[in-house]
Amino acid sequence: MMGPVAADPSQVFPPQDVRDQLDLVAAAGAARAEVEPLLLTYAVTTSGDPRVDPEDVAAVAAEAYGSPRGWSLGGAIRFERVSSSDSADFTLVVAAAGTIADYSEACVNGMTGEPDASCTAGNDVLINDVRWMDGALGDPFPLDAFRAQEINHETGHWLGQDHFTCGGAGEPAPVDQQQFRHLWGCLPNPWPLPWEQAMVGLRLGIWPAPEGVDADELLVAATPAD
Repeated sequence: MMGPVAADPSQVFPPQDVRDQLDLVAAAGAARAEVEPLLLTYAVTTSGDPRVDPEDVAAVAAEAYGSPRGWSLGGAIRFERVSSSDSADFTLVVAAAGTIADYSEACVNGMTGEPDASCTAGNDVLINDVRWMDGALGDPFPLDAFRAQEINHETGHWLGQDHFTCGGAGEPAPVDQQQFRHLWGCLPNPWPLPWEQAMVGLRLGIWPAPEGVDADELLVAATPAD
C-alpha cells in the first residue's frame, strides 16, 4: 500500500532554508527575558443566525489565545476580550455560512461557489458555523483539535499570515495550511509552528531578526508570491 502523498515540493512555502532561519528567530524569542506583552483586543459577535453557540466558540478562542503554543508567542502577546467591536483590534464573528459572502467574495470557494470555509476579511475573523459543526472535508481530524485550528488559522490571517504548506509527508502541517480541504500527507496540527510564530513576532517587532538578517527581507522570502 502506498503511503500518503505530499504536495508538490515546488509549492512548499516557506522553503526549508527560510524555515531554518525563522526557527532561529523563534528559539531566540522564546529565550528572551519576560517583557511587557503586546495587548491585542477582540470582541465576539454573530452574523446571521448561526447554529452554534457563540460562547462555545469564544471559549475555544480564549483557550487558544491564552496558550503559549499559539499566537501568544509564549506570553509576548496578550489577547483580551472586550465587549464592543468599536474598541477592539479585531472581531471574532460566529457566522451562519450563508452570510460569509457578505464580508468578502474571497470568502467563497472559487471552484464550487459555496461559502464552505471560515475566512478573514479585514478586521473580521469569521468562523463558519458549518465548518465548526462538521469539521474538515478532506481528511480525518479530531473535531476539538480542528476547532482550535480554525481559530488559530483565521487569526493567523489577521496577523498577516498567508497560506503555507508542510515540508513533506508525515510532517506537521502549518496552522495556516488549508487543512480543512486536504492534508496532502501532512499531519493535522492545530498550533502555529515555530517558524510561523517567528513570522508574526518579526512582523509585530516583538522578536528581532538575527544579527545581519533583514526582517523585512526574511518575511518576503517566507511568503508565497501572489
